[in-house]
This record gives sequence, structure tokens and C-alpha cells, in this order.
Amino acid sequence: MTNSKDQLDGSPPSKKKSRPPKPQTALRGFLSKSLNQTTRERIFFNRLAFDLKIAAARVGYHMHLYEPDVDRDGFDIIVEDGETTRYLQLKAVLSSADKNYWQISVDLLRPRPDVAEFYGKAPVEGGRGGGVILIEIDDENEDGNVTYSYTDYDFLAAIAQGYLVEKKLLKSGKERFEPGYTEQAERALNRVWSAKRSETVDILRRQFLRLTDANALLEVIGLTSKGHFDVKFLRGGYGAYEIEAGGAVKTPFELDERAVSTFYHLRRLTALQQSAGPVRKGFSRFHIPDVKIPPDIHD
Repeated sequence: MTNSKDQLDGSPPSKKKSRPPKPQTALRGFLSKSLNQTTRERIFFNRLAFDLKIAAARVGYHMHLYEPDVDRDGFDIIVEDGETTRYLQLKAVLSSADKNYWQISVDLLRPRPDVAEFYGKAPVEGGRGGGVILIEIDDENEDGNVTYSYTDYDFLAAIAQGYLVEKKLLKSGKERFEPGYTEQAERALNRVWSAKRSETVDILRRQFLRLTDANALLEVIGLTSKGHFDVKFLRGGYGAYEIEAGGAVKTPFELDERAVSTFYHLRRLTALQQSAGPVRKGFSRFHIPDVKIPPDIHD
């Protein structure tokens, strides 16, 4: 039996190089068992809580973290710093797994009523304005190291507009633009507004920002941190600039105060990414469009 490529152009079937299976670590053997799923979730919930609280302590305050009594509203934890409260869904995945998307509550992702207006929606259509933390567990060694990634409605909107330009880092060290990422983000956003609050939307792995550490996570969540990223400047620039497929801003473009603020905070967001080595398992590197903005005033 031939595949579709053989039938169309007569080329021989492609041969995939067989790779030796990765060694089975004791940690992977334990964490991958369905019997231990709840245990795995609790282990890495506690790891996340510790990392976030330590990151907040470095800034000089105690971060409050609560769990709902019943898991029925699409979020796992509530965090607050005395001024800001965020509802967060947690998803833990082994680095050896092939999971590439997660079902997230529509109501969780819809912006809060006071934020919905930034996106042309009535306050009554708003939701919890929450986010999703992806905990990637390194099961290739016995240390139990983790990598945190994050996404929410604001981040998806920035991808859909082309404000965050997706590039794939190849093993050669070169980068290439990835097609289809804006369309996929647009479909997710449309689903957020067209589906019922009680339903879910599929969020892809490539729609998460892969972060350097828990300090970066604290910053993108929007709690008090040492960093300068402020999501309200992304919202303020929503729909203001048209981005070409190659990642350049279309003319006419005026580098006014709003543009400087929007692209400065986009640049700060991308600076929080992991930078070393090719991105794994469907993650992508995000860059800002080709805009000449003033030097970082906080450097």
C-alpha cells in the first residue's frame, strides 16, 4: 500500500530514522503511571506554590495562594498580592509526553468586565480574566526540575494581532518564521466569545510563553515583581497597528507615546522567555515586530 505522496509524484516512501528509546528513569516510571496522577499533581502544585512564594518574598511581600473547595469553575488556585487577584488553571505535563493542547474553561479566559471593553466587548460579557500555567516536568533525570509557561487572553490577542511574532529555533541555530500562528490564535479567541461560559477552548502548546523561571512567571501573571512588564499597555495598543506576515509594522506608522509604551512592554515580555537551545515539543520563540523603539528606560 502506498501513501498519498507515492501516488501523486511516484517518489519512494520516506524512511524515518529509528531513534533508540530514551532510558526509563525511576522518576518517569513513577510519574507516568495513571495510579500516581493525583500524587504527581500534588507534588508539582506544592513546587509551584513554593517557587511563587519565594519569588514574591524576594520582592519583599507575602503572596497569598488559595485553592477552591471544589474543582468546578475551571481554575485550580487564586493568587493575590494585596492589590491584584488572579485565577489560574494549572496543567502539568512530562517533558517526554506528546501532549500538545489543553482544554481550558471559556469563563476563565474571558477578560474581566473592566478589561472586556479594551477588546470591544460589553462588560456583561466578561469572565474571570484568568490565566493558565503549564508545568513541564523534566523526567529525563531524577532531579524533578520544572519549566513554567504561561498564557491568557491578553497573550493570545497579542499573537493573533501579530504583535508577538513566532519563530522556530532550529537545531542549526537559525530561526524561521512559523506560518499559521496568528490564525490559530484568532480561532481560539473566537471560540472564547462564541462558546458558552461552561464550555472549553483548546489552547495549543505553541500559544504559551516559555519562561526563564518563577520570577518571570510572577511578572507575567501581573503580581508585584521586580520586573516592569505591565499588560495594560498591550491592551492599550490593541488593534492600533497592522503587522505584515514577516513581522514588520505596515506604514503609515507613527512612533508616538502609545506605540513606544506598547512595544516596550512587548519587548519586556519576550525578554522573559527561555533563550538557550532549540525550543522543544512545539514551543516557539516570540519576537516583537520590526519597530525601532527608544532604549530600555529601566536599564
